[in-house]
Amino acid sequence: MNSAPLIVLDRVDVDIAGAPVLRDITWRLERGERWGVVGGNGSGKTTFLGLLAGTIWPAPERGERRYDFGRGTEHDAVAARSEIVIVSHELQDRYARLNWNFTALDVVLSGIYRTDVPRRHPETRERKLALATMAELGVSVLAPRRFLELSRGEQRRVLIARGVAFAPSVLLLDEPASGLDRAARIELGALLERVPKDVALVCAAHAETDLPDAAGAAVTAGWLRSSVHPLATKLFTATRRLAASTRETCTSADGSTRPRPGRTRWMSSTRTTLRPASTLPISRPRPG
Repeated sequence: MNSAPLIVLDRVDVDIAGAPVLRDITWRLERGERWGVVGGNGSGKTTFLGLLAGTIWPAPERGERRYDFGRGTEHDAVAARSEIVIVSHELQDRYARLNWNFTALDVVLSGIYRTDVPRRHPETRERKLALATMAELGVSVLAPRRFLELSRGEQRRVLIARGVAFAPSVLLLDEPASGLDRAARIELGALLERVPKDVALVCAAHAETDLPDAAGAAVTAGWLRSSVHPLATKLFTATRRLAASTRETCTSADGSTRPRPGRTRWMSSTRTTLRPASTLPISRPRPG
């Protein structure tokens, strides 16, 4: 199997409509890793997911984005469009807005077709594959039900099953737990535990409590500058890389707090130095 990272960001900047959104991002995603991205509204979470998916481009001549899905290094987003799937509220709301009241099975079949909606009668093998995917993720009971008659949590799980049916290398989840009650969050977490282990997952959330509670462990991520104490961040799942949390405030050495800039900041866990002083490094879990 190819050992190169699926996605590498090297000192990437992102501007939207001429305004800076993300700055100096150095980060990489390996096959099968699980990441959580935590930040409030306007912190850059969705922009970061778009940057990974190839729907948003780095600022010209300000950093480099590279992909490798087993066919060698690529700098454009052509391959990314066929290897990366985003599950977002936008697609869920589009089904309601356009009255796409297909069965849940048909929605999952659209992932196999790689379209937003089912556009033809499925072949027998496609139907079997869709049903097998739903069974693997624990949502086969929803297969005959109409999408718009499902709860928000059930719809979200069906859309994640659709994303898995796409057979992606990377699955991006934009605030999947938002608006769900405790029972629905537990079901969501159980489904994500069933996602194939070779699929990399990146989950964005407003708060750590909105991340799927697949591990329940905590690690320490601190700033490189000694003036700030380490900050605790919650694991999305136990993997070799963990997510740094963007918080509204940070604690200084004297115990006081001060606002933190409202954007998500990253670095690769393999780097030992950073250019921006305010960037959060990523901690690796301890062995054993």
